[in-house]
Amino acid sequence: MSKIILTASSMACALRCPRRYWYDNILGLKKVTPSEALRIGTAVHNGGEARAKGQDFEAQYKAALTGGTLDEWMAAKVFGILGAYDRTYGEVEDADCAAMEPEVEFTDPIDGSRTFEQRGKVDGLAVLKDGRRVVWERKTTSDDLSETSDYWDRLKFNIQLLAYAGWVYHATGELPVCVYDVIRKPALQPKANIPDLDSDGLPIVLDANGQRCIKRDGTPKKTADSAKGERMAGHPETPDEYGSRILAAMSEEPERYFARREVAITLDMLDEFRRERLGVCRMLLHFAAEARKSERPEYAYPRACNPDNCRSCPFAGMCLNRIHVDETNIPEGFRIAKHEELTHGQTM
Repeated sequence: MSKIILTASSMACALRCPRRYWYDNILGLKKVTPSEALRIGTAVHNGGEARAKGQDFEAQYKAALTGGTLDEWMAAKVFGILGAYDRTYGEVEDADCAAMEPEVEFTDPIDGSRTFEQRGKVDGLAVLKDGRRVVWERKTTSDDLSETSDYWDRLKFNIQLLAYAGWVYHATGELPVCVYDVIRKPALQPKANIPDLDSDGLPIVLDANGQRCIKRDGTPKKTADSAKGERMAGHPETPDEYGSRILAAMSEEPERYFARREVAITLDMLDEFRRERLGVCRMLLHFAAEARKSERPEYAYPRACNPDNCRSCPFAGMCLNRIHVDETNIPEGFRIAKHEELTHGQTM
């Protein structure tokens, strides 16, 4: 009998909210159009994978656009992010990494469980220039990346990182170094108006008739007097301009937008994770058993309603309004796309 696969993301989902786990991993409900944040994060990840394979920026950007899920504004943002990353760390050549094996899939037994096994995909197994082998993980975030941010403390208990480190330790007997390569997503938005400049780089001031304002000394005015009906000539920012502005902003403050840190993982932390993971397996078995006795299977998976969970949950509308959903009753904007290895929950 094949085992049920537990991934880091499905484990995190079950701990965050069992009802969300049911929608996502048991029913297999997915949004037809993923969120902008997810699409941009996936695109940046794909670009990073191409970089890890030694490809140049043009190939990285092309890989990021694969799938056609980005509109022109999202593509411009990805262009700026990837371009600034290359400026910070070098075109393909990486300051910290001597070799990288990208996108390594793995399967790892779960001690104490006859039903589940761990499966995942590591962004990279790398060799640093000092000879150490590492688990390399790339992430995008909106969090502060400064030295004092609690982001780095929370990473020590990141389920994904612990799962990857545990697999390496189980397979080799060596505790790996873990490197988190993080990009902070820029909050910059497209501008409604960009000043037009002349060939000398000077702003263009127009009068009420649309003619350029010239001072008595024959030089052009640089500021507009609204009382006289004057205005600054301008245009809505284009996607190309937006992408270039993001590229410049992130390149000017790399310490704000980019960070690489080694995350220390200890044997005690891995032991704690193994116990937590086994507890999640037992919890999911209990929910599945209750689901077989419930009027509706989702009733067996309790909600964990709080502002942080619900605001970011794609299923919040149907969940909070108690709208019944199954394979024959799918809300508009959603589809069923089951993970074959993850959707055995109702037969556990």
